[in-house]
Amino acid sequence: MKNLQEKLNKLAVLFDAHAGKLIREECTGKWRGTADYIVEFDNGGQFFLANGCKAALAALDMYIRVYSSFRSIETQAKIKEWLQKNEKIDNMEATEKGLKNYEVIKPSYVRAPGANYYGWFYVLVKVGGKIVPILESGLSCALRVLSLGENDYFSVTDRSKKYFEAGGLKKEEVDFIFRGVGHSSTSKMYKAF
Repeated sequence: MKNLQEKLNKLAVLFDAHAGKLIREECTGKWRGTADYIVEFDNGGQFFLANGCKAALAALDMYIRVYSSFRSIETQAKIKEWLQKNEKIDNMEATEKGLKNYEVIKPSYVRAPGANYYGWFYVLVKVGGKIVPILESGLSCALRVLSLGENDYFSVTDRSKKYFEAGGLKKEEVDFIFRGVGHSSTSKMYKAF
């Protein structure tokens, strides 16, 4: 892809749109004198690239690689396998604590225009018959890195070494463990949508 518009359109397709337009928004206050760069898609979605033109153009290339790779069947299979390794450890610990087990359904990323976490990666899990879309910043970062093929960075131990409840959840709300952290299938916290 040689020109900017081709790249913007390529990213748009990865977000279920057809075309993208680069928007520059001047910053104020502490960041006065700089600008944020955002891609606006024809389906109404907006995707933040970076602060500064040079950084935004580099980010555009990187995001095209990440989301293109993530959509491949091979990458999805590797990511699911990694998640399932964590699932086994989580479920053993959950059983010991009297909590529910979960099953990894599939990893995905938020593509709904106007969604709060547009572009973030999440995992659909099944907990007690209910589908739960787990989203957290560490997971989103991990899935981006895995999408780029940097699998050696991750192992089964890529989870909290010591169990704790997810921040903001009460102990009694926790009903399953995901990546070493107590989560709730009923709370709206840590959910993609």
